[in-house]
Amino acid sequence: MPDKEKGNAAFAAGEFDEAITYYTAALESTPSDHVLWCNRSMAWARLEDWPSSAADARKCVSLPSGRQFVKGWWRLARAQQAMGMPVKATESCLLGLQKNPDNRDLRTLQASLQPEYTRAVESDSLHAILQAGNGKGPVTRAAKQLHDGDDISEIELSEFVKFCMPSARELSP
Repeated sequence: MPDKEKGNAAFAAGEFDEAITYYTAALESTPSDHVLWCNRSMAWARLEDWPSSAADARKCVSLPSGRQFVKGWWRLARAQQAMGMPVKATESCLLGLQKNPDNRDLRTLQASLQPEYTRAVESDSLHAILQAGNGKGPVTRAAKQLHDGDDISEIELSEFVKFCMPSARELSP
């Protein structure tokens, strides 16, 4: 029985370490097989070794034969999500959806990532404003209050919006 089939059998039996060993042996002889990289990524995921799972999924989708392989994009996004990287995971979902816009698994994962993605992007934006302001001024104070989840006055919010969106300056009296 070839190593890939042995890996599949070990995986089916719940022997994920053994499956990884067989997939690794199979990859030594056929390193360009995107399915092997994806299978080993899946085995790493079952062991919750997310960095290894992400690395193998990334290799899968980087191969010419794997660029269109939606399952590889899903595995990469799932590992990135598990590692607390919602922005990267969303990007991976979108790249996979470019290949197959109707893929239900990628659409479901992307939808589940949306709240985490929004929080991460907002937090990164607020952090950048905090860094730029060096802790001084009403805009930085407003950004800190928003970042910390504190209440913010209408005036502080107005100043913050004007700073973040220069076109809003034209709207104020």
